[in-house]
Amino acid sequence: MLSTPTNHHFAQRRSVIILLSLCVSILFLSGCATPNVDLVRQAQDNYNRAAQLDNQSRLFGSYDVQQQDIARQVSINSMYGSVISSLDGLKPEAVQQIQADGLWGNLQTIKAISQWRLGRYAEAALTAEMALTFTQNNLPRDQAVNQMMPNLIRNDQARNFVELHQKGSDISHQDWLTQVQEPLAKVLQELPVESKKWQERGRVQIATYLKMNQVIAFINLRDGFLNLNPCSLAQPDAKAGCEALEQKVTGSAEGNILLTQYADLLLEANEDDCLAKQDPILQRMRRKLGASIPSNLTQACPNE
Repeated sequence: MLSTPTNHHFAQRRSVIILLSLCVSILFLSGCATPNVDLVRQAQDNYNRAAQLDNQSRLFGSYDVQQQDIARQVSINSMYGSVISSLDGLKPEAVQQIQADGLWGNLQTIKAISQWRLGRYAEAALTAEMALTFTQNNLPRDQAVNQMMPNLIRNDQARNFVELHQKGSDISHQDWLTQVQEPLAKVLQELPVESKKWQERGRVQIATYLKMNQVIAFINLRDGFLNLNPCSLAQPDAKAGCEALEQKVTGSAEGNILLTQYADLLLEANEDDCLAKQDPILQRMRRKLGASIPSNLTQACPNE
């Protein structure tokens, strides 16, 4: 998986994270004390800048982490940290007013995302769970991010484990099951269902984002098999099942199916074969899987 020093997700192409509605949140605070207005504005500005830079870094960054990438990530992390500290600094009366105006869920969502991006997973999970009570009815994009936060965290933690351990490292097959295979199996089970639900509700961008993270989970599982060779650690009675799963994950068929499903959603959102075919996230996932262009993208495009 293409990674930054602190996170292992691909850039989200105009994703839920980028499209969170942040610009309205300061309007209701006109009657509040100026420090509260400033804190909300700081949180919004820092989040917007961090998310933009974060996505650009993951989209255009090289496969190898360079010194400038590390410096850029330090700056991004600082912005995410400022989001959290600004929102934590709000006075109780300001929080009550924000809640009354129906915008607390939005601010808590960007806080949860900031915590997630900083690797503060336990805090991110709690914040997202709390934010759901404020986004259930009127903020579908925020709702989707908060609902999938546990799976975003599982994806990160599994990938982190794979990156920290290489072939021959001192891990057991049980470590593999609890740290990688079982968490990612849950992601791969839940995200397709959620993606389909959002697609049926006409929220194709949200469905696409969920499908993208499903593909990422599959790539993480594939990388785990390739880098850790877990089946060599399995007990005899578990080896056959492990090897069957490894063959399925490291073969080409399953990855091609997932990429085709992702391309279907791109086509539904864009209604243009060339835009979908040239989607940078699709291209990076395709290269990571060593897959060909999905069969549903057949139109000849310029510069091909």
